[in-house]
Amino acid sequence: MDRREFVKSTVLAGGALALSGKALFGGESRPNVLLIIVDQWREPRWFPEKVELPGYQRLCREGLNFTNHFASAVPCSPSRACLLTGMHLNQHGVESNVHKGLNQPSLDPDIPTLGHLFKKAGYRTPYFGKWHLTELGELEGRGLEPYGFEDWQGIDHIGAPFEGLEYDRSFASRAIHWLRRNGKSSPWFLTCSFVNPHDICYYQRMDVPAVFIPDVFTKLPENHNDDLANKPRIQKVYREAYGKLMDTREDSPERVWLHYLDFYYWLEQNVDRQIARLLEALDRLGLSENTLVVFTSDHGEMCGSHKLQAKGPFIYQENNNIPLVFRWPGKIPSGQKAEALSQNPDLFPTLLALAGISAP
Repeated sequence: MDRREFVKSTVLAGGALALSGKALFGGESRPNVLLIIVDQWREPRWFPEKVELPGYQRLCREGLNFTNHFASAVPCSPSRACLLTGMHLNQHGVESNVHKGLNQPSLDPDIPTLGHLFKKAGYRTPYFGKWHLTELGELEGRGLEPYGFEDWQGIDHIGAPFEGLEYDRSFASRAIHWLRRNGKSSPWFLTCSFVNPHDICYYQRMDVPAVFIPDVFTKLPENHNDDLANKPRIQKVYREAYGKLMDTREDSPERVWLHYLDFYYWLEQNVDRQIARLLEALDRLGLSENTLVVFTSDHGEMCGSHKLQAKGPFIYQENNNIPLVFRWPGKIPSGQKAEALSQNPDLFPTLLALAGISAP
């Protein structure tokens, strides 16, 4: 049994049911699927105990939490392509972030995506939020229809300052509005793709009043003072470049880094409120019982480990280990953790199996 089959069987067998999507829901109507994607949310096992992320914590209480889930590529675009196509970087061809001037072609619309396959199976496939797989301008007049998704309302920027704080609430609101109007009609596969905590990339530019920022972190990561002596030179170059920006803040280096961590947590709190709103909307509309909710991120964040920040041109657990939670009341066990190794391409066959759809 390969890793994909193991992950799929872990989710399916978690409900003590046969390894078949159809067997999972028997003669009932097909499940709806709510895929929640965030950007740059690192697996939060390293957080202090007193953090409060009600939306995420509710999902963990009510669902199955994969604690060893990893991004198969760290930049946003390659990772998102892996998730939506079930392919690895060398297969889907998106090798770096898709953006004008970066010489990276858009994701080939002929590659089957989750949108294509769910739509073919009779699902509505609305998509709200960040896409980041197509060059700017290519979506005008077409939206995401070439990729199997409909009703797209979102952004396709590379990630400008304040983008998450500006847009995430509207993404959740648009998704909720769509659910009010269409949630009880044909089955749906709805993607809500948020920006934050990606705004941490612009920490140096974001002058947020201190009164808004929680004071939670009291110590830096244990590997914060790594001298990178045995690491590739590019890591030192990267750290020095970001370090010059960090040095512009008038405070001790340790205090600056602790504030960075607090700021990152504050951004997670902001997007977590939108996650909670989506879950509350499912409850209010009577959709929770027959909706599989999947929460994940495209990649993580260094958060001061090895004195590095953002995602960078390197692979560490901190920027590669990302959250993955499945919640489906009565079908998938609640409040449990799975330590099985998995990567984001594994979601493709798993989601198809849970919905009883044949993979290509």
